[in-house]
Amino acid sequence: MNSFNMFSQILGVASTCVHTLSVCPNTNQSIVEFNNGSKYLYNNVDFEGIMDLLCGEHKSLGKFVNAYCLGNDCLKLA
Repeated sequence: MNSFNMFSQILGVASTCVHTLSVCPNTNQSIVEFNNGSKYLYNNVDFEGIMDLLCGEHKSLGKFVNAYCLGNDCLKLA
């Protein structure tokens, strides 16, 4: 059985370090593009953290990335 996994881009939150942030709660992943142009896919991102972000509980993208992404398994994207 195939499942469709879609990333949701977080809009309306300004950040001094994160240019774009997209999350997928189905796979516990996030894609972070930093303001310096580097882009990473992070795995094993906390599901509850993702849901809190999607519900507007996090007012800082940088704090979310520091708390839930950095230190996790990641892949640098082109």
